[in-house]
Amino acid sequence: MLGERYYRYNKYNLYEAGVRVPMIISGDVISETMKGTINSSPVENIDVLPTLLKAANISPDEALPGQNLLKPIKRNASFSALHERDGEAAFMWRTKEYKLILVFERQEQVKDYKNGAYSCRRVV
Repeated sequence: MLGERYYRYNKYNLYEAGVRVPMIISGDVISETMKGTINSSPVENIDVLPTLLKAANISPDEALPGQNLLKPIKRNASFSALHERDGEAAFMWRTKEYKLILVFERQEQVKDYKNGAYSCRRVV
């Protein structure tokens, strides 16, 4: 966060400075058409493994989540974060234009968050 919104050395929030982190890919695996370009498509951490496997000429398992970042991304939005702290958990879904954050009572397991089962509040 580097001081933005009074956060210096941690990222316990869902502000843009904490969730919009650049990813830089370089090396021989980059095609000529991709070199020197900036792509603002939403990517997720789960995309790193399939990308590295493809770069190493290893076919990833079809059940593996994520996309190969060396090809055009086929998503318009992404699940960017699950932020937990005492008593609450926040889930964020974002597109290029919008960000939705839902704050729930914190549950023991992720599978325990069920549609309509827990109250949520709007965060502005």
